[in-house]
Amino acid sequence: DNTATNLVLDHIGLNATNAYMEQLGLSETKIHAKVFRRDTSIDAERSQKYGLGSTTAKEMVSLLERLQQGQLANELHTKAILEHLENCQDTTRFGKLLPAGIKVAHKTGSVSRVRTDAGIVFSPSGPIALCVLTAENQDERWNDDNAGNLLCARVAKIVFDHFHPQRSLSAVAPEKLALGDAGILVEDLQRTLNAAIEPTPKIAVDGEFGPETKSAVETFQRQKELEVTGIVAAETWK
Repeated sequence: DNTATNLVLDHIGLNATNAYMEQLGLSETKIHAKVFRRDTSIDAERSQKYGLGSTTAKEMVSLLERLQQGQLANELHTKAILEHLENCQDTTRFGKLLPAGIKVAHKTGSVSRVRTDAGIVFSPSGPIALCVLTAENQDERWNDDNAGNLLCARVAKIVFDHFHPQRSLSAVAPEKLALGDAGILVEDLQRTLNAAIEPTPKIAVDGEFGPETKSAVETFQRQKELEVTGIVAAETWK
């Protein structure tokens, strides 16, 4: 938090922090002053332009990648840093829409017109470094459904689904999925049907196996010359 930031900066120093970022090739990642202490600024021009500090999404992802790969600290301290980030209590952003049990090591940021999140999503396919930065937001509300928070959550879900293709879950699929079923595997099915059918049926990815999903399954089965049942059993999963 802000107090902890200032205590760390008292110990390490503003200039030393920026020098280390430069050493890592992260020239836009800088801290300009202590929190709420513009009088401590070491770069008046950047303080005026950016405020407390600055970064880019690309540089933050690079920093997170190096952290995960153990390039910033020894094994003991890397583990401690990741555990600290995993203890972030904010559940309104990256973790909000991810499947239950997915760990996220992240740090959020907020001021009135800004909502951000940066961290590592530990997906079954491997760790994913992710950063979402927003600014000049019209929604300045301090609640869980702030538009900036929701954008962070949606981007995290899209990225998770991209790097952890849900079709890989077919290996642990139930015997069948049929009309009336619901859950994450139905979402996986709907997403896969949208990608696999030509032209795409654009069915809703809502996790509910309703008539629309059944019709899409039948279309898929016809295109693949399978028995048209509207039920996703072993041959259709395959």
